[in-house]
Amino acid sequence: MDQNSELMKDEHAVFLAETDEQLQLLEEGLLVLEQKSCPPELMQTLFRAAHILKGSAGVLGHKRMVDLTDELESALDDLRNEKIGVSTELIDTCMDTVIALRMIRYEIA
Repeated sequence: MDQNSELMKDEHAVFLAETDEQLQLLEEGLLVLEQKSCPPELMQTLFRAAHILKGSAGVLGHKRMVDLTDELESALDDLRNEKIGVSTELIDTCMDTVIALRMIRYEIA
């Protein structure tokens, strides 16, 4: 195995681990948010998790994950900036997005 393919293998492993961590943060935070608890720290944590996830996917060229995470990040930013409020529909959509992100995380070979 050459050095480049070994590096890609390592980058992929780091990407998967980081992705799992950020998706877990999002999932847990959305469950708290579902209870209509909206502390500013939670909103910042959710936004940051989506932002980190989008950035990591972008570095590896995972366009579908970048695009989907960008939509999630925008919704969380609007929520964080009080442009929209917490609703069942918003939480359901965000959770569906997290599920979809879990499903597409392995698309990079």
